[in-house]
Amino acid sequence: GFAEYAYVFPNSGRVRVPDEVDTSWASAASCALRTVVHSFERIGKMNPWETVVIQGAGPLGLFATALADHLGAGRIITIGAPDSRLAIAKRYGATDLVSVSQCPEPEDRIAAVRELLGGHGAEVVFEFSGARTAFTEGLGMIKEGGRYMVTGQIDGPGKEVPVRPGFITRQQLTIMGTWSGHIAEYRKALEFMNATRTKYDFGALVPNRYRLDQATEALSRMRAQEDIKPV
Repeated sequence: GFAEYAYVFPNSGRVRVPDEVDTSWASAASCALRTVVHSFERIGKMNPWETVVIQGAGPLGLFATALADHLGAGRIITIGAPDSRLAIAKRYGATDLVSVSQCPEPEDRIAAVRELLGGHGAEVVFEFSGARTAFTEGLGMIKEGGRYMVTGQIDGPGKEVPVRPGFITRQQLTIMGTWSGHIAEYRKALEFMNATRTKYDFGALVPNRYRLDQATEALSRMRAQEDIKPV
């Protein structure tokens, strides 16, 4: 379908989808899970005594919840909406949920996370939401010496937010960013799916099928958060 617009060079990277991994899962993994794998590789080891906060309950955030659970994070707080997606996050290993509909303001979500942690922040925070205010929210949820991975943000006019650099200095934070992933991360994403296919219901991310003449409807439903990964 993209032949008129793009050319795949013969030496481009390729991976074989394992027989046990459903084609629709592999499609969802080609961007979302590949990106999550890249982010987790950069952030470093998940430890059982650490709390991980995941900002966003879209495909990235839900895959990240499952991967954090699989890698042994001690506590996982997933933030997002709607409630149907938070229910999937719970099945994927989230120990705590923060609903954006119940905590509509940034300060509400920061307070909710800190209340869950007895007034403290988390050791690791992942930003997968793409919301404009998410970066400053994440800074409010992280503890001294914590790590912050920013993946969901897209640069552009109107995306600026106020940040006090001295806060980063005083809190001794490690802040990193990732953009998509390479073919190696896609291979690892497929291996993760293959190894955990009976543990996590990846089909929950791709529940609906559409005909080609329903493509606009599928995109509209995804934008309205009525679908996650339409096929």
